Amino acid sequence: MESIFVPEEEIWQLPEPPLSLSPQEVHVWRVFLDQAPERLASWFDLLSHDEQVRANRFHFESDRARFIVGRGRLREILSYYLEEAPEQVQFCYGERGKPSLATPSASPFRFNLAHSQGLALCAVMRDYEVGIDLEQIRPMPKAKKLAIRYFSAAEVTRLQSLSPLAQPGAFFQYWTCKEAYVKAIGTGLAHSLQQIEVHWAQGKPDLVPNLNQWALHCFVPAPGFVAALVVTGKIQRLQYFAE
Repeated sequence: MESIFVPEEEIWQLPEPPLSLSPQEVHVWRVFLDQAPERLASWFDLLSHDEQVRANRFHFESDRARFIVGRGRLREILSYYLEEAPEQVQFCYGERGKPSLATPSASPFRFNLAHSQGLALCAVMRDYEVGIDLEQIRPMPKAKKLAIRYFSAAEVTRLQSLSPLAQPGAFFQYWTCKEAYVKAIGTGLAHSLQQIEVHWAQGKPDLVPNLNQWALHCFVPAPGFVAALVVTGKIQRLQYFAE
């Protein structure tokens, strides 16, 4: 696990709406949140009243702008599958705040959104739950304490066996895998992250225990970032889209 995944820019392709999803197929979308200010108004108009109120509560303009772009693009992405206007997409929220589609025609579709700094990812699947997470690799002064608190003993041992240069990337690899899992099951950090062990064999990660109930996939969405995708069942096909 000493090496970090290599970015594969060629995997990102332009979408051709409308889009369809076959069983056990996942689409991952990459969204850059730092956009020209003159483009914000069109995305702001797509948001629901509650989202517009939430956007206006941000203290910093950069945070407000990123929220507007993220929610606006999320609505546009989902509209490709629902074949309806982005402003007509309706959301509901689970007990732990996980969003889902409330539109009756959207019942087969599942999605999950993650963001870190100026980058966001959205995963879309039908019929199966999905969770996605990403993090920008950065120095973490409290990484050791966080690992002891949230990682299994085996994970802590593997992490500490790495060189200081490799530890930040490995830490966030573990973290995104665990976060993607708890986002998929909708429990958030209420679920003990120590109970979710990420096992690495021949450079590929897996969840322990798994019993073939979950599929885990790790990738680099952009240089300096790591990401993880978790779905129920198996992933037969995975496509990456960016505009």
